[in-house]
Amino acid sequence: EDYRTITSDIQDFADKYFNVTSSSSLLSTKNFNQYTVTSSSSAVTASYTSSASAGTHTVTVSQLATKATMQSSASLSKDVQGSSVVDYSALSGKSISLTVDGTSYTVDLSKVTDLDSLQDAVDNAVGEGKITVSEDSSSILSFTAADSGVQQITISAPSSGTSGLSSLGFGSSAILSNRLTTTSTLETIASQLSSTLNFNSDGEIELTINGTAFSFDKDTTLKEMMSEINSSDCGATIAYNETTGKLVLTAASTGAGNKLSVTEGDGSNFISTFLGSSTAGLDAKITIDGQSMTRSSNTITVDRSE
Repeated sequence: EDYRTITSDIQDFADKYFNVTSSSSLLSTKNFNQYTVTSSSSAVTASYTSSASAGTHTVTVSQLATKATMQSSASLSKDVQGSSVVDYSALSGKSISLTVDGTSYTVDLSKVTDLDSLQDAVDNAVGEGKITVSEDSSSILSFTAADSGVQQITISAPSSGTSGLSSLGFGSSAILSNRLTTTSTLETIASQLSSTLNFNSDGEIELTINGTAFSFDKDTTLKEMMSEINSSDCGATIAYNETTGKLVLTAASTGAGNKLSVTEGDGSNFISTFLGSSTAGLDAKITIDGQSMTRSSNTITVDRSE
């Protein structure tokens, strides 16, 4: 029994260190050519292959490779705005909830009697200079961020107490958030956009992205539309950016040669509404040991030996 155990151990040792197919084989030169790679800057990282030679190299990056994009030039959705005239006389004892970039605040409306006092109540709740409250010529309220650095604003009923939403004119057709909800249908979203979205005569939007055709009807949600595009082989992905309020179409690969081609059928204006601004992809431009190189990717393999 001891003899069999020793024989087995010897066989295991031989298989591990003397079999040429083993990753630990002493017969393979790659197991003797081991290097470490360090960089003086976090902007550049490097790794080596089995054929690498020891040495020091200088890398200068003048331009990174980027992906082509198409997006709206500004936030898609309207500002938070009411749908009817404000009734300041009915606000006593009521409140609303304002969610600003994910943080919820309760705005006490008990002392609100006009626009100025409403602005004071909002400032007391969320901080001065973040949100501006205004009225249009029809006395319809709007809540805007202006240039305060605030992105997402949502108005809703308070978690407790009496809601002042209806008294402020926020009925069923009001715009309660300045950001889109991706689970809403395209028809619902159309009423929330800052510009008009048109469908074709069949109530659809027909798109062709890099040669791949898509068709979306009014009942398609924005999430479903994005999922269908992203799961296809059209060479692009699309996403809604809640920070900027923009829909962004991005090429799958970096480089100047990987472009986006988007067309649509007659009758709709999806491209001009959602994807009006385009940015071309760029190639990476680097210099390694004095040799200039242009590549479509930021991952580059070169043979540079001393």
